[in-house]
Amino acid sequence: MASSRIRSNGPVEEVMEDIFAVADQLIDNSVEAIGIGVPGVVDINEGIVYDVQYIPSWKEVQLKN
Repeated sequence: MASSRIRSNGPVEEVMEDIFAVADQLIDNSVEAIGIGVPGVVDINEGIVYDVQYIPSWKEVQLKN
């Protein structure tokens, strides 16, 4: 299992780069899906994350895309 701290005070793109770096370590042919949990309001149908408490730049992030 991979784990890594993200640069939570950075811009959206920087935070996403950190998340992708961890995901890239885990993905192989056996992976069917990836889940992510965030401490904030999420529109699960649209995959949009609103106002994450500990990631200030995440005000309306289209995480599903």
